[in-house]
Amino acid sequence: MSTRELIVASAGSGKTFQISSRIIAALADGVPPSAIFASTFTRAAAGEILERVLVRMSRAALDDDLATALSEQLSELADAPDARDSAGWRTLLLTTARQLHAFEIGTLDSWFQRTARAFGHDLGLPPGWSIAEDTLLADARADVLDAVLAEGDRGQALQLVREVHGGEATRRVQGSLVDAVESLVEIQSALDPSGPGWAAAAAFRSGADAAGTEADLDAEITALVARWRKLEIPTTKAGTPRKAWETAVRNAIEDIEGHDWQKFTSRGLYPKYAEAAPGEISVYSGAEIEEDAGELLRDTAAVAARDLADVLARRGRALGQLAEAYHDAWRDRVARTGRLGFDDVARHLSGPREPTGRTDFTYRMGGRIDRLLLDEFQDTSLLQWRVVAPLLRRVVERTEPDAVGRATVVADPKQSIYGWRGGAPVVLRALGEELDFDRDTMAGSYRSCRPVLDTVNLSLIHISEPTRH
Repeated sequence: MSTRELIVASAGSGKTFQISSRIIAALADGVPPSAIFASTFTRAAAGEILERVLVRMSRAALDDDLATALSEQLSELADAPDARDSAGWRTLLLTTARQLHAFEIGTLDSWFQRTARAFGHDLGLPPGWSIAEDTLLADARADVLDAVLAEGDRGQALQLVREVHGGEATRRVQGSLVDAVESLVEIQSALDPSGPGWAAAAAFRSGADAAGTEADLDAEITALVARWRKLEIPTTKAGTPRKAWETAVRNAIEDIEGHDWQKFTSRGLYPKYAEAAPGEISVYSGAEIEEDAGELLRDTAAVAARDLADVLARRGRALGQLAEAYHDAWRDRVARTGRLGFDDVARHLSGPREPTGRTDFTYRMGGRIDRLLLDEFQDTSLLQWRVVAPLLRRVVERTEPDAVGRATVVADPKQSIYGWRGGAPVVLRALGEELDFDRDTMAGSYRSCRPVLDTVNLSLIHISEPTRH
């Protein structure tokens, strides 16, 4: 069996059972609890994993039939132990219980904190740092943003807010700005500084990707409006101009002059023209959209794309400048107060001084990790992935002659519910592409009976199939 496993498992398919099996097998193979690290999303789930390990071993220690059954359940794993009777499992249980304190079964955040404390000085963390409560952290971030906005010219600050919000009014300006800059800081942290994304982001913030001048755009808009005014309106059988076409042209001119591209693309001629298949004749209100009208629609769409690109570029540059100033101010506050958020810890660990590659990593962490098990991996963020990936690589690419590292990752993309806090199921693809993890699927369910599963499957089939009229 491979030393690198990715198990894609549905709800109720036995994920906790699989993880506990691998922990028991490792213990039976002589791996000490201190060399096993199992992570899941909550402390409650971590407690459930450890409880399952102890309960299964305890039952095997009290009954020879259950001892045989446990040995058989573990027989296909990489660390498969020799068959044991109840006395053998009892001996292992006693040995394990005496080292219970050495188990590392918890959340990724808790492991991040422990690692950061072991390497705090090397990572540039302030002495005595601690994790701030969510409410205090939110207030602190709002204060930092206020300070950043207050440092500049008031008129520039107002313009910055308008650009970020696209000129729209909002009741939650401060909160939405904090969310926006936090998201951008996290994206920047997730980019590889040596990759093209970093250079592109820097150029974008500096304005290198400006999409043209306002004067050029105004001239194009004026020329378009003149062409729309000259567009020939199809007539009825009676020879009179079609009123629907007159209204559509009038609305198009109004939308173009107002730069309201959403309206332009959602009413009148454009939707009918855009929805037609290649080679199909477009018809609006009983009249064909001739080539001259089609050419005008295409040219208008091209100008709309350039206009929107310029608007988004200005908005992005404004947000990038704000995020850069905010990030510097937040870093200064962290150094001054020693209060961090979980993401701050992850950013330090994923930086150029990340500790997993250091020669003293094993010593400082109190021992090496021989078995790494990561549950609920679909909710891992890109920032967390930058910390976890070097750890996975350290375990599975071990070079010591006396040790074999194994890693098991369990995930269910269908249960990914933490996108709002950065969960990115795309990291599962990176396991295969970057680390050559073998993928296995567990589709069975031990939580629901067959009639319930059949009903759900039938319902989903009907939902997924488009309705045909």
